[in-house]
Amino acid sequence: MKTKKLLLLFVFGTIIFTSCNNSYIDTPVTKSSPTSDSTNEQKIIAYVNKFANLVDHNSSTRSSSSINVYNNISKNTYSGVSTRTGTTKSANVYTLEFTRNGKKGFAIACMDSSIDRVFAYTENGNLSDTTYNVPLNEIIASIPQYCIKTIRKDNIKKTRTDILNKELVLDNLVKTEWDQDSPYNDSYPCLYFIHHAAAGCGIIATSQAIAYYGTLGKTSLNSKWPYSQLTKSPEIFPNDSLASTVATYVYSIAQQMNPSYGEETETSSNAIQYPLNTYGIKYYYHNDNMDKYTSWQTLIRKDIIIARGYDKKNGGHVWLYTGMVFRVTNDVLHNYYNLDALYVNWGWGGGYNSDNGWYYSDWESPANKNVDFNHDNRQYYIEQMPSLSQFNYSLLIWSLQTSNKYTDLGPTGK
Repeated sequence: MKTKKLLLLFVFGTIIFTSCNNSYIDTPVTKSSPTSDSTNEQKIIAYVNKFANLVDHNSSTRSSSSINVYNNISKNTYSGVSTRTGTTKSANVYTLEFTRNGKKGFAIACMDSSIDRVFAYTENGNLSDTTYNVPLNEIIASIPQYCIKTIRKDNIKKTRTDILNKELVLDNLVKTEWDQDSPYNDSYPCLYFIHHAAAGCGIIATSQAIAYYGTLGKTSLNSKWPYSQLTKSPEIFPNDSLASTVATYVYSIAQQMNPSYGEETETSSNAIQYPLNTYGIKYYYHNDNMDKYTSWQTLIRKDIIIARGYDKKNGGHVWLYTGMVFRVTNDVLHNYYNLDALYVNWGWGGGYNSDNGWYYSDWESPANKNVDFNHDNRQYYIEQMPSLSQFNYSLLIWSLQTSNKYTDLGPTGK
């Protein structure tokens, strides 16, 4: 994947409207425009803020005023014909650009009963980041297709008092936010005697994953690196005391993956297995679009997922899934593992435009599977942590009646 310094020819407007020119759109899409309905603006702000508080560690200290729109709220309308009633229905999808705790971010959400979803929420991102973050580009591009498909199904969410249907959060497990520049690539070969090759997205994702397990004492080489020190802060900077150590560590991972060093250091999609094997990390390799149930099983036991997508024009990118928003139920006839959103660590660092955040879990399985980054995806579902027993799952269901956060219920790690 190209680094941030190399821009791709995408803009947000093109993303939305190009994606709508397909067979899944029954009626034209209303172009994105600022809203003039203050009532709905307040409702969507409250809706997004509720989600923000759900996924926030310190939600009890925040109020609904903690999100402030600093630019605008825009609206796209997608319409389709219900296969159940034969009537035309529409859904309004809002894009909010906001400031929270001094950081600029954005959210994309729909309050309509048939969809009722936050598609994207990041406190460190900008919609213009799609110029270099191709997977983010594809997430946004998939939203119209998802809306039309959902409208056609006409699935209005129903609530039953006898069924526990609770939305919960497994918080982001990986606190590091490393990128491909210095100090992480300081041990790499120099290019043109000027600067080091880029670290490479696959290498950075794998390095962060191994460091996460190393901190938990879950590798076969627990004493090889000072994992706790490497993961103590989200980022390590060139002048930090650990700069040389992290550079050596990342390069050692790179050497096992046999990369092609350059401005965009590249590795093959199966190269991730080599350092995982070296460090004794077990995994299930899935050569297809993301499997939601396997993702739920992986994350619920506090394992993580290394994912890779491929774009025919722009190459591939590798990232991490490290948290989830999900629903549980005590009714076996319903999906107790239903995923609403996944936390994504893109490997762009932790700065103002890292885009790390929460994204809806259906983007890898859109209505049109020929969309780039949706037809050639692969995942490493890591299997290092003990499985959640049926007893502990039953205990989890019971305990969640009074809590919104997933907590350990037995041997599921720390």
